[in-house]
Amino acid sequence: MGASIVKEYDVIIIGGGVIGCSIAYELAKQHKQVAVLEQGEISSGASRAAAGILGAQAEIDEEGPLLQLALSSRELFKNRVNELREVTSIDAELIEKGVLKVATTEDGLEELKRKFSTYKKWDPSVEWLTTSELKKREKMLSSTIKGGISLPNDGQLNAFKYTKALAYGTAVYGGDLYEHCHVSQIIEENGCVKGVTTSQGTFATSSVVVTTGAWTSKLLPYVTEKKVYPVKGECMLLKSNKPILKHTIYTPEAFYIVPKAGGKLLVGATRTPHTFDRDVTFGGMSKLFEKAKELIPELSHSVFLKSWTGLRPQTDDGWPYLGESPYMKGCFLAYGHYRNGILLSAKTGELMRDLINGTQPKEHFFNAFSPERAYSLKGG
Repeated sequence: MGASIVKEYDVIIIGGGVIGCSIAYELAKQHKQVAVLEQGEISSGASRAAAGILGAQAEIDEEGPLLQLALSSRELFKNRVNELREVTSIDAELIEKGVLKVATTEDGLEELKRKFSTYKKWDPSVEWLTTSELKKREKMLSSTIKGGISLPNDGQLNAFKYTKALAYGTAVYGGDLYEHCHVSQIIEENGCVKGVTTSQGTFATSSVVVTTGAWTSKLLPYVTEKKVYPVKGECMLLKSNKPILKHTIYTPEAFYIVPKAGGKLLVGATRTPHTFDRDVTFGGMSKLFEKAKELIPELSHSVFLKSWTGLRPQTDDGWPYLGESPYMKGCFLAYGHYRNGILLSAKTGELMRDLINGTQPKEHFFNAFSPERAYSLKGG
């Protein structure tokens, strides 16, 4: 390769967010020599900004491979969070109290009614709730809410702690974590991965996993910004001196209020596509405040703690890319999970682990996420 080698690894993960750390953790448990290379700090991007909603049904209401991936991933979290607590002593604060998906408009109500049969098909415990039934479960909800659906098996956790636990778990099993390590090039010879060039030297490997989210097009020349692009989301954290919510509240417009420890409530999120700007805007905060008050009027008395933004990686067809690059043997891709990175991380870790180990995942839906589909789309 020309340059002196800092170290050689079985697998190098580029990107220290929840997807990269999940894959690294699964590989490290199997005694693979793994390195995670993060250009900033571990869990400093979209993973840190995430609300941590495990909303397999709240977030995804169309039948198909994405819903199947989400449901299969959601099932893994209880055991995974318990395992990570034992390995790292980090509690990811998993809460399994369900999600209430509510409508504030007649159009939103009609949409929920149309989707109810899909929800029920995949989870018989799903219930339709009238306004009065919703208020029995969450008395602080506004009486102007039109109705909603109880999704008892959706949940939430602390996204930052969960990602940190995956990273520390990787280290416990012998993996290496490199922060402030910018990858400038994937080294290839005769169409095969040989290593990576970074700001901390050259590392040798025959397997690289690209988990760089919205920044993937900056690393891989054949991945255009049309194929994966950032969607800026603004969020804020409030605090109430009285109990406000037990359930996560979610709307058909993808607005949410998530109860967190210590009387805190996470409110999100705005949506601004195709920008790497991280500024919190007055307009964005105003929109969140107004929507939060519309759902729970009592929140007008809450204390504003902080605000932030995250850049979520969206793809042109809305599905993540999972698989080996069609252009380079040993270059594996796992990016484009949009706002479901936390939820999809558990199953993504298992699927990519198997693929990297040379075993085609047995899940029938896996091939739907193949990177090869990107180059058969119009305008590819």
